[in-house]
Amino acid sequence: MNLFKRKWNGAAISTAAIGVATMLGAGGPARATVNDLYVASQNNAVYVVRTNPSGVPTKLITTLPVGTYPQVARATPDGSEVWVVNGGDATITAINTSNFSEQTFSVSSGPNSFPGYVVFNPFQNVAYVIDGGSNQVTFVDTRTKKVLPVSVTVGNTPGYAGLSGDGRTLYVSNYFDNTVSVVNVATYSQTAVIGIPNTNPPGTNNPPTNVCQYQVNPAPVVPLQLGPEFTSPPSPQGVAVQDPFVFVLNGYTSNLLPCQDTSPAYPNGGTGDVTFQESTVNVIAEWDNEIKGTVLAGGPGGTATGFSVDGNWLYATNTGNDDYPGNTFGVINPAARKGGPKKVLTLPTGWTGATEIDADPDPCDNLAYVAADGATPASAPLTAPPNISGVVTVNSNSNTITSSFPLPAYPNASGNPAFAISIAVVPHWW
Repeated sequence: MNLFKRKWNGAAISTAAIGVATMLGAGGPARATVNDLYVASQNNAVYVVRTNPSGVPTKLITTLPVGTYPQVARATPDGSEVWVVNGGDATITAINTSNFSEQTFSVSSGPNSFPGYVVFNPFQNVAYVIDGGSNQVTFVDTRTKKVLPVSVTVGNTPGYAGLSGDGRTLYVSNYFDNTVSVVNVATYSQTAVIGIPNTNPPGTNNPPTNVCQYQVNPAPVVPLQLGPEFTSPPSPQGVAVQDPFVFVLNGYTSNLLPCQDTSPAYPNGGTGDVTFQESTVNVIAEWDNEIKGTVLAGGPGGTATGFSVDGNWLYATNTGNDDYPGNTFGVINPAARKGGPKKVLTLPTGWTGATEIDADPDPCDNLAYVAADGATPASAPLTAPPNISGVVTVNSNSNTITSSFPLPAYPNASGNPAFAISIAVVPHWW
């Protein structure tokens, strides 16, 4: 599954083009901010990439160590810090964006804690940490960086969340429950649970009954069986809020035993993840918690969502999963209630695993940046060229990819390659 952001697979990447952004097209904005892009990578690092005044990533400023298995990077509302949630050691690393100093603090909610997401309340000094291991939302004081003595229990394995525009309601997707929890952050209570139906054509509530997708002759034909982490689709993940609607991206993935490492079809090893069908976005009304429409996302294994800064487009990353990395992301009209995406963008050749998107906060720029993890398919030959992990730039006026910036291996003794899973955009100057 790809809820706990796919773990780095150890594949090497080419560093020949590191430090140079490759221009892929025209159509840049008339004016742009110099931005710092904080890219969390599962080699336990954050890469800080600076753009030029046209918004093109051009220079790797620094690489910072963080905790184990970082899951997400998010900027505080004032942009003074970027918080990196480290699932493996249940901590958050707060990075000072003016001098890159770090402070790491615990957000553990118990022995099974595995925090994976954080949402800031712009009206209060509070952050909400989504813990997929303990099935809780924990509350953190952003000034003291202390976990408050309150929490809310939600569904099974929560992964993502979005906050209403008034800062009062948190919507949390629960991967294994196929639900969304509605949380009143003032009363610390779950006030409703929204069921996410399996509505994606062709649609199925059961896994395939044939064989692993990458099972090939002369490997034996092995019927699919339910794995220990099996979940029926739709597998809700990314959440985005544009009042009065909530948008929930469903990945349609599952875990199946015969597709794991022992299969001869997996020279790189497999985790058993299977993508069933095209991902969808459910559109939920905040006033009654009812689903008002379902839109196709343009690819399999949907993970994260994000709006363009002008709010005209919703982007949905089709990450795929460990065994079947995707290379697309859908461009969706938020007013749509059915049909498919307005456009599907494909990562440059050699890039895989569009994991997450964040927008340049300057509306004059109207740019967005997509992190790509560069995952190698489990079926790929060991001699296959490595895929690329890094950042691509999207012009939200034309919805075209205009540049790409590959990331190098982590500059320490291990030299582990980048595996970008999240991105936070902070203006360096206006």
